[in-house]
Amino acid sequence: MPAREINLDLRFVPTAYDESVADIRRKSYVYFPIKKQVRLTFEFEDFKVRSTTRKRWIEGIVEKNETGPWSEEEGCSISIKCGDPYFRDTEVSEDSFSLITPLFHFEFPDDVSDHPWPVSSATALSEKIAVNSSTINVGAVFTLESSAPVKNPYIYNRTTNQGFGLDYTLDPGEILIIDTRKGHKRVYVKDGKNTSKLGYLSVNSKWIEFVPGENQIGYLCDTSPEYLHVSYTIEPVYEGI
Repeated sequence: MPAREINLDLRFVPTAYDESVADIRRKSYVYFPIKKQVRLTFEFEDFKVRSTTRKRWIEGIVEKNETGPWSEEEGCSISIKCGDPYFRDTEVSEDSFSLITPLFHFEFPDDVSDHPWPVSSATALSEKIAVNSSTINVGAVFTLESSAPVKNPYIYNRTTNQGFGLDYTLDPGEILIIDTRKGHKRVYVKDGKNTSKLGYLSVNSKWIEFVPGENQIGYLCDTSPEYLHVSYTIEPVYEGI
């Protein structure tokens, strides 16, 4: 989709808090400053789920905030240019997965001598069903954290037959971010400077997308996959509200 332009025609009226039309006009310059980024949030009732309120937002740059001639119905005309044209849901899908499943919890029984008390379990393959509640394909933000050297991580979506790999070794404690969202694609390490690691992209890698509905995703590594923890965030997006 091309960039979206949102135009707002506002009428100023006095408020119950003794704010005059002139007060409201001055507030409009504060809420919609020229050449500054703003976020518009649209709130509406979901008719499919009774008494449920949905909120979707979009960000853009204010290109115009013009007041009309003085009159009894004073107002302004605002134009906002949204480089990212999609509306986003305030509710996102977040989850994580690992070869090690934590089981540790309190409290321990008084006597565990005759009963094993597991604190974690290992699985042969780490895969997960991720749900995209959008009506279009979307990317995601993956966070990779290692507790030991992990060589050449590879994330895949079996549903779309897409894979994203790096010829790179994560050091213990290192956090790597892979952002596959349209208009936001990047790979970097959280080191205070967000150092880019895009140069380590492996051959035939594709920016992973999620189709609407269920997606089967997973990850692999050349070494020590059990020391890698992967979490992800899927942000539903919409072409309109």
